[in-house]
Amino acid sequence: MANYTINQMQGDSKDRVAHDFYPTPDHATIKILEREEFIGNVWEPACGNGAISKLVESKLKLPVFSTDLHDRGYGQTGVDFLFCQPPAERIDNIITNPPFGLATEFIQRSLLLSERKVAMLLKLNALAGSNRYKQIYSKTPPSRIYVFCNRLNFDRGDEKAKKSGGVLEYAWFVWQRDWQANTEVDWLI
Repeated sequence: MANYTINQMQGDSKDRVAHDFYPTPDHATIKILEREEFIGNVWEPACGNGAISKLVESKLKLPVFSTDLHDRGYGQTGVDFLFCQPPAERIDNIITNPPFGLATEFIQRSLLLSERKVAMLLKLNALAGSNRYKQIYSKTPPSRIYVFCNRLNFDRGDEKAKKSGGVLEYAWFVWQRDWQANTEVDWLI
């Protein structure tokens, strides 16, 4: 087993869903697919129940490698993204909603493996933190950040989300290989 802490694997409080399984709302995935062009294949390394993978396949008609450490009924399971071999010789894009307790590690690994783009759905506060700045942003800042104006409401594992909005702010963070300009920020309504 990888060197994850108990909190990262099981959630950091009794209010967290085991293994941080919060399926991505369809409208959140559609927003990034409308804003960004993805060429080539896509790896969704935390595919869960296939929420992102299914939309990428149906909307973009791109080949998608769907893997997850845990079995949520979709993709190849038992695959630890942080330590596994990539599912193809070349990985063009990685699009995922990573377990938030491992966001930094997922970003770092994705930036190493992706040939074109990385798109991560993260809490907006992922921008903060001196360690994350030193490890990632000072060396490889995002190309674009798309901030959701309205809070996303996630299902909690297999439990459907309530109709009201969520409590945290989220954004899509996108890294594009060979990006030379400053980070661009835009908003998603």
